[in-house]
Amino acid sequence: MKKKMKAFVRTNSQNQTIEMAELPIPEISDNKVLVEVRAFGVGIHDRYFIPNEANFPYTIGSEAAGVITKTGDKIFRFKAGDQVILTRVLPPKGGCWAEYVAVPEDLLTQLPDKMDFTEGAAISVAGKKAIESMRAPDLKKGDTLFVADAPGASGNSNGSAERHPRYRVRLGEKSRVYDVARRGKSG
Repeated sequence: MKKKMKAFVRTNSQNQTIEMAELPIPEISDNKVLVEVRAFGVGIHDRYFIPNEANFPYTIGSEAAGVITKTGDKIFRFKAGDQVILTRVLPPKGGCWAEYVAVPEDLLTQLPDKMDFTEGAAISVAGKKAIESMRAPDLKKGDTLFVADAPGASGNSNGSAERHPRYRVRLGEKSRVYDVARRGKSG
């Protein structure tokens, strides 16, 4: 495996200039995985949100999708070759606008089979949470999943599932959810 990678970095805290740099590929500890980044999301925040304790050059970026190339000894949910979505917010050692990134497994979500890397990186935080919410419950055919605050980002990401073949997805606004909860009725 090669020892260096390309990454988009901020070179200092004094300005917001982004440059391409060549950096060492991150080492992983027992509780992390190494992801080869295939696509990353681009947001206005990526250039600005830098942790106070950042060392420069600092790799920017908060969301990406890629393939796990290596896992630490304490990783059990994922294996090398898994395709994943990851979200990192203000990581002290750098973000994911790089060829490789080391992350703990709790920041990963399996990339859905029908989603490519570009789509996975683009759905960002809210979309990742939407995917997790649809996988988390043990839903069976005919069950209903209710997504509160549907006009928000997570609800919008779940919107395409309203016509899911196995179960029903119902989307609601906060005010309607609270009203339904008070009355004890379904909407």
